[in-house]
Amino acid sequence: MSEINKIFIATAIMVVISCKENKNNSITNYKESEQTVVKLEPEIQITENQSEGWKFTEANAIALLFEWNQAHNEHDAEAIANCYMDQAYMYGKLYEHNDAVTIKEKMFKKYPKFKQRIISSSIKTTGSTSFIKRIDFKKVVTMKGKETIYNSFLEFGGAQGIFSIVEEGDID
Repeated sequence: MSEINKIFIATAIMVVISCKENKNNSITNYKESEQTVVKLEPEIQITENQSEGWKFTEANAIALLFEWNQAHNEHDAEAIANCYMDQAYMYGKLYEHNDAVTIKEKMFKKYPKFKQRIISSSIKTTGSTSFIKRIDFKKVVTMKGKETIYNSFLEFGGAQGIFSIVEEGDID
């Protein structure tokens, strides 16, 4: 057997032995001579060790829905915009934060008696117990003295424990 074949076989045996010894599914990261071991899980989950601030529960989603609704009824465009991420889709179009404020201000000027009411019994959430990604609801909108019921939704996103609306729209 040639010297190269012996080296190849020895290397292969060491890799197999190493893999068998590392059955614990961990990864070791080296950074500036510090060693960090990260346990791999079958899927990413929020654990008891993580802060409650990293969760966005059904109660959080419903609270944000009613905060968003109240800001509409008070014609407070800035408060509405503060419910959104830096960029958000509104009725299918992506807007920057400042543009969202401008759009809401224009709507309130055009419809000074604008009001909306969430039908609480219509609220349905989608997601896990740790992260609600969408809330569907019916709202009664009053514009120009006329009431119209809309099937609507808000979708949520977050970063570093801060969750906001990433999309607002109506369902056909």
